[in-house]
Amino acid sequence: MFPPFRSIPPVLTLAAVTAAFFLTRRFRPLSPRIGLVVRCIAAAPLVASGIVHLARPSVFTSLLPPPLPQQPWLIVVTGLPELLGAAGLFLPSTRRAAALSLAVFMIAIFPANVYVAGKTVGGLTMPEVPLRTSMQAAYIVLLLVAGWGLPAKRT
Repeated sequence: MFPPFRSIPPVLTLAAVTAAFFLTRRFRPLSPRIGLVVRCIAAAPLVASGIVHLARPSVFTSLLPPPLPQQPWLIVVTGLPELLGAAGLFLPSTRRAAALSLAVFMIAIFPANVYVAGKTVGGLTMPEVPLRTSMQAAYIVLLLVAGWGLPAKRT
């Protein structure tokens, strides 16, 4: 049984991390070379996951929390934003929107991560909720830095 309320504290934590990133309201752009490296690091897991979502959706259907029907089309629907968002990180005109959209997306799908916490999937044991929340928070910050640059002090 999946208690949905179990997802509320980590989702609020991830939302707070995202909001805190924007509290500075000023960002220092990354150098072109560092920016490219950061975007590649941020995009790589999205591309890998997105490809698997589209090519083998059945791999992920058992990971859907019970309130959702375990349908392959739901997995495809979540793979597309990963691929489009990853591509968006590399286009200057969409970089910021892609980064913010991906951060929100990572928060929205987090209940599925809570659902599989501690389970073995494909021979791998999934991290427990506190570790997974920390990992997701760090990834969200990486995505935001890839799109917006480093937060700068207010003057």
